[in-house]
Amino acid sequence: MIAVATNSKNPERAALVLDYMKSDVDLNRTLLGGIQGEHWDLNEEGQRMVLDAAENYSWNSWAWALNRADEPVMAGTDERELAISDSINSRELFAEVAGFTFDSSSVATELSVVNSIVDEYEYSFSLGIYGDNTEAKFNEFKGKLEAAGLDKVTEAMKTQYEAFAAKNS
Repeated sequence: MIAVATNSKNPERAALVLDYMKSDVDLNRTLLGGIQGEHWDLNEEGQRMVLDAAENYSWNSWAWALNRADEPVMAGTDERELAISDSINSRELFAEVAGFTFDSSSVATELSVVNSIVDEYEYSFSLGIYGDNTEAKFNEFKGKLEAAGLDKVTEAMKTQYEAFAAKNS
């Protein structure tokens, strides 16, 4: 992972640089593997070959956070490994919620109270502290959440998600 420090003078610019380092194929491959034609090159099949100078700049020796899905495969990789990777990649599932971000501004107060209530009860339920009184405490917890506006928060999130899903389906 690469992060931008909170005390950065220009965090937006730093984020742009990180985005460029990952999204620009030529820069990304230079950072990951050194100079094409000196440290590595691509063969006719588009596979990566190690050149003599690679001992001075081995592929992906420091920039692992910049990895891309389309990195060239190492020449000579066992065909069985490639077949397994292709099989796995072809069956990869993507969550329907991927890319959805809840804008809680319309229910910020309610959400804050709901989170506070969850924080108050969470560990006691997890640790079984309530013992025989667990069901009564759960009903108390549920009542507090409802009084705090959980339904309003849920409805806001559901509305936003449905709009997101309709736009992205």
